[in-house]
Amino acid sequence: MVGLSTVKNLIYKILAYFSISQRRLEINSSLVRQSMHFMFSGASGTGKTIVARLLTKIFYEHGIIKSNVLIEVGRSDLIGEYVGQTDPKVKRLFDNAKGGILFIDEAYSLIPQGERDFANEAIPTIIQEMENNRNDVIVIFAGYTEMMEEFLNINPGLASRISRKIHFENYNKYELYDILTLMADQQGYIVDKKCKTILLTHFEKCLCSESFGNARYIRKLFELVLYIQAERLMKKERVSDLIDAELSYLSYIDFEKAIHDLEKKENNSKIIGFRADI
Repeated sequence: MVGLSTVKNLIYKILAYFSISQRRLEINSSLVRQSMHFMFSGASGTGKTIVARLLTKIFYEHGIIKSNVLIEVGRSDLIGEYVGQTDPKVKRLFDNAKGGILFIDEAYSLIPQGERDFANEAIPTIIQEMENNRNDVIVIFAGYTEMMEEFLNINPGLASRISRKIHFENYNKYELYDILTLMADQQGYIVDKKCKTILLTHFEKCLCSESFGNARYIRKLFELVLYIQAERLMKKERVSDLIDAELSYLSYIDFEKAIHDLEKKENNSKIIGFRADI
């Protein structure tokens, strides 16, 4: 996994804590195991969901959770459409996650927007289920940093039950370049080394945008490059005559055109008054 050094170090500490706690429980069974719920905060595309999936696998392999189960949910999975529907929906999800991890993405969307918002039913039920399943389910709340702090403030019971807050920093331009080349390598493509300078310059500009999507943007750029490469090759010769070296090569021109197209789209969005989601 590229970057996320702070997150990796914290995961190591968590594993060490669990290992020592487990050993203490083996020696003295009367000790109470501490509940372990998390808050993941950070900008879009900084790896929160990926880390949750990886954490599930690591925790299972280390015996911290009993099942290799990660249930990923959002507001619509937790909130009912009518009175009385929310409580059973929340309980059902905790039952599904038993022995594993319940990952609540964009948790700030559970902040009630009024007295009639059924999110008012969800938060107390989530807190109660966290207590009822303290040894069976680990809950991870995830979302944008500022909104997550607001989310924790809606009920004192939430903040008191979250033992670890993990903040995901934006990737720097070198890490973004490594993510892109890793994506390419995993799919059997070779990025021309001449592309590095233009990509680093572009990523530096992107990082100045509040709406920059980090790894999500890299995937968007990479997929656009593949379309541009395909268009270039189709103009060159018959598909049946193309060899592997040509099919797997991503040129400087491919990236230059992709960057130009994305920057043009961003500028047009600013002109008409909308912020582009990059």
